[in-house]
Amino acid sequence: MTSSESGTVKDTIDDSSHMTTQSSSDMDTHNRNNSQVPDVDDILKDMGQQLKMNCTHWAHAFVESQQFETFCPKRLDKMLMEAKALEEDLIKQKEQLRARLQAISKTLQTMT
Repeated sequence: MTSSESGTVKDTIDDSSHMTTQSSSDMDTHNRNNSQVPDVDDILKDMGQQLKMNCTHWAHAFVESQQFETFCPKRLDKMLMEAKALEEDLIKQKEQLRARLQAISKTLQTMT
C-alpha cells in the first residue's frame, strides 16, 4: 500500500468510527426522549391509583350522605307524628280550659 492509499483507508476508518459515534449519540438522545415520555401502562397505573385514592377519600362522605338521606325521612316522619300529637294535646287542653272558664263564668253569674 502506498502512503496515499493508506491515508484514504485511514480517512475511511475515521469517518466510519465518527458515524458510529454519531449514530450512538443519536440513539442516546432518542432513548433520553423516550425515557422522558411516560409509558401508557405507567399512566394507566397512576390514574388507577389516583382513582382508588379518591374513592377511598370520598367513600366515608358518601356513606355519611347515604345514612343521612335514609335518616332524614324517618326523622321527619317522627317529628310530624310528635307535632300532630302535640297539636291534639293542645286542642284538648284548650277545650278543658274553655270548659273551666265557662264553669267559673256560670258560678260568677249565679252569685250576682
